[in-house]
Amino acid sequence: MATLLEQIKDNIANVRSMNGADRIRNRGVSQMLELRIPATWPEEDKLDWCLRDGEKISAHGQVQNLSEIPAEARQARLRVWTPAADTLLTSAALPTRSQRKIDQALPYALEEKLLGDPGELFFVHTSNGDKSLAVAATARKQLGQWLAALAAADLHPSALAPITLSVPLLDKSWNITFWGKEAWVRMGMYSGFACPADRKSTRLN
Repeated sequence: MATLLEQIKDNIANVRSMNGADRIRNRGVSQMLELRIPATWPEEDKLDWCLRDGEKISAHGQVQNLSEIPAEARQARLRVWTPAADTLLTSAALPTRSQRKIDQALPYALEEKLLGDPGELFFVHTSNGDKSLAVAATARKQLGQWLAALAAADLHPSALAPITLSVPLLDKSWNITFWGKEAWVRMGMYSGFACPADRKSTRLN
């Protein structure tokens, strides 16, 4: 199963909403298919996709159904950007380096920061570069629904991550991207949050 925070150290630009899917070129080993799953998909919003060949976008589009993505693009490695509000990005400090003990203790160490039952959440963690852990927490049910929808279309991601972490990261500063009714704020390599977008009143202190 693909996990959150896997392969997200690469700083890449977020997937933009674009139209057209007739410029697909010969597939190379460097190609990456990126999908952006909106919070209201598939009931309302369409899903954005783009095919990257290194730093260049060779094809892109919007689809209602995953099966509408061109077959050539579906052969590339797949990275999926999930809705920002569906994943809590936080940190924790635990007095152990044992992977087993961390997995056992992490849900309870973060219990005060969580809105739901820790047992219903899927946790992924990685080092922050100091003594703390960067943690992503997502509802298991929601994660399962994403993976099931992708698998039904014969799409198997090599990585999933919240769209917050696609915002370009500039050293020692917060970075913000406005998208529709949301603003995605990236605070660090593994930290960020989403909030309602209001360009006139948004303030980052």
